[in-house]
Amino acid sequence: MQNETLSQRAAGFMERRSGWLILAVGIVTGLLAIPMVTMAPDESASDDPGGEVYDLEELVSENLPPRFYRKGFVVEARGGDMLAQAPLWELYQNTERLRTLDSQGMLSPPALPEQPYLASGYDVDRKEPITGVFTLADAVQEALARDPRLNTTLEQATDEQVKLAVHDVLSDPRTDALEASLSFVNKKKERRTVLGQQIDYWTSAAIIVLVVADNEKLGGGTERIGGTTDPVTEGKERFSRRVQEVLRGDEDSYRLWGIAIDIGLEIADEVSTAIPFIMATFFVVLIVVGISLRSFKAVLLTALGLIAMIIWLKGMSNLVGLRSSTVLDFIVPIAMISLGADFVIHAVNRYREEKRAGHGTRLAFRLGMAGVLSALILALLTDAIAFLSNATADIETVIGFGIGGAIAILAAFVILGLAVPMSLMRLEVWRSRSAQSGQGILASESMGIDRRLSGLVVALARRRAMVLPV
Repeated sequence: MQNETLSQRAAGFMERRSGWLILAVGIVTGLLAIPMVTMAPDESASDDPGGEVYDLEELVSENLPPRFYRKGFVVEARGGDMLAQAPLWELYQNTERLRTLDSQGMLSPPALPEQPYLASGYDVDRKEPITGVFTLADAVQEALARDPRLNTTLEQATDEQVKLAVHDVLSDPRTDALEASLSFVNKKKERRTVLGQQIDYWTSAAIIVLVVADNEKLGGGTERIGGTTDPVTEGKERFSRRVQEVLRGDEDSYRLWGIAIDIGLEIADEVSTAIPFIMATFFVVLIVVGISLRSFKAVLLTALGLIAMIIWLKGMSNLVGLRSSTVLDFIVPIAMISLGADFVIHAVNRYREEKRAGHGTRLAFRLGMAGVLSALILALLTDAIAFLSNATADIETVIGFGIGGAIAILAAFVILGLAVPMSLMRLEVWRSRSAQSGQGILASESMGIDRRLSGLVVALARRRAMVLPV
């Protein structure tokens, strides 16, 4: 008819060509599965905004890379004092094991050759060579063996002998760095008599251990700390984790934590823990759709539609060259699932309303889609524009979020807003006549529920003077 609106003509076209349109969506989904699998990005998107500061950082990284890669670790005594025999002896054993494993190439990151990575240097103050790490436990071990009054080792020493050795170590001006490694807040020094000698009796709840590695062997460049990592930074973080694992040991008498040693890997680990929650979101959405539409067929089609949406998102993202990021891989799919559920609930409910009004299946689809299509398209445009506004940013992860979000909303509109209602209509057209009586009972029950809901809405609308302020 010439006086039909654009929405009515579009709905009529979808009803007449529904089989071909569903087939087209299926074919596109199958084709997009190819780039989803074969074109997966190897690198993560950067969260650097760029500009002069980051250009200078890159220039320094290329031309003035540091010689050493340093990482600090906090060691806290379980008994409240790290300067006692048990925690120092355990720390000494673990640092010795660290050096031994490194000499055997067992600290190597996965992508780097098996070789020693701890830095070999010379302690100018002590005039002795040092490999990778030197802690107060090492100094106390040397003092116990060197002092003829003690003539023992850290393993055999008593707490009093250890306190005397700590006094000797920290009284030496060449060990100012070791004193600086003590807890800034929870340390204490007082004069006491130990083994017949007046000493500075030191206590400290924790100490800092600094491990130094060869930066060039680990890939070179300056250290980068952020939510995204390059292969070099990832290798350094894996090396630091391995060092932390060795220094922890059994943690019988102390606890140990690295200081900002693996931010990129930790973010990746935390993101991976979100996968079960995303799956839970998937099933909760299906439950909501089931409650709203009261149809097993609608739930099944929605589940297939959600899977197809993920394929569209990943396939199109790979085709346009979007790199992997936390936002694109986990936040955008959640938004897509929720928006897609809105599309399918509104479209199918509108179609069901026309069926309950007594129209045939095909006519009900035409009338229902004509009534809701304008709203769905408006939602598509407004949401897509909102997502695409992020593409004007200078940060790659934000750009990926904007483009990925627009792709997601398009997939939700096409698959759940159009393809799923068309598929449901086709299934009901093919349904046998024997099932129609049962549907009539269900329809009457649904109409009863709708009447009660309508009555509630009308009652609230009549009391607008009370409802609006609330």
